[in-house]
Amino acid sequence: MCTPLVHEILQICAGTGAPAEGKACHAHIIRAGLVADTLTSNMLINMCCKCGLLDCAGKVFDEMPERSLVSWYTMIGSLSRNGEEQEAL
Repeated sequence: MCTPLVHEILQICAGTGAPAEGKACHAHIIRAGLVADTLTSNMLINMCCKCGLLDCAGKVFDEMPERSLVSWYTMIGSLSRNGEEQEAL
């Protein structure tokens, strides 16, 4: 499980649209083996989508062992906002 600091960094990257920093945080999470929880995965998806990293978001989504409504809504909304309506369906 990730620490609140990691979650805060993901939120900052999402809010500022900082893809390089977001990718670095994502890499740290993977190296530390912390991706498994749903909350962290949802935050990663949100950060990736807000930074325009839809492929990254899709990969995190596909690798989630359990998805919540937040996971689905974030992916569907992000795909449709980025002109990927068919994929969103």
